[in-house]
Amino acid sequence: MSARRVTVADGLGSLAAELRRRADTDGADEIALRFSDGGGAGATSAWSWADAWEQARRVAAALREDGIRAGDRLLVVAPDVRAAVAAHFGAWALGAVPIHLGLP
Repeated sequence: MSARRVTVADGLGSLAAELRRRADTDGADEIALRFSDGGGAGATSAWSWADAWEQARRVAAALREDGIRAGDRLLVVAPDVRAAVAAHFGAWALGAVPIHLGLP
């Protein structure tokens, strides 16, 4: 009997499942993430769990349409933090493995 090879992608499904679970509960409208808007006076905006899951679903659908599949590695180069987070969540929802490339 051969053991199944465990990959990084195996653990990512649990992150997406947790995001979806939180989006499907009574707490779906609770704040999941808060972003600095870069303006003065500490201006921020936020995503609820439902917002975060919707972003993940949209990105996952776009990635799937572009031919990305579960287990594929995805290089993430994003113009801002929101886009990077959405890309990571979408990749996890699809079962792909996001690899973040930080720009100077």
